Amino acid sequence: MVMDASFNIAMEPFRALVADNLPDRQRTLGFSVQTFLIGMGAVVASYLPAWMARFGVSQVTVANGVADNIKYSFYIGAAVFIIAILVTVFFSKEYPPEEYARYHGGAPGCRR
Repeated sequence: MVMDASFNIAMEPFRALVADNLPDRQRTLGFSVQTFLIGMGAVVASYLPAWMARFGVSQVTVANGVADNIKYSFYIGAAVFIIAILVTVFFSKEYPPEEYARYHGGAPGCRR
């Protein structure tokens, strides 16, 4: 439950970007693509320890109780997540309210 809540908290700003940056007619497709990519990320993340073990990363539990393939999988996941956040922060444009209203037909946060 804690992990699911953490994922929702971390991903909510990305969901808001879809709603803020796509016109109404593309919003459903944008959410669908986002959900697909999140699902694919979850599948890749679940297989990553097995793939790493297949390529020679140790599966043996060491003194701290965590095998290298699990530990490195978490490191890779954290790096991918941080990179995704940084790309979003540096390359997503936040529009002034006047420009947003011009393209979306209303004030930010208001639904028609």
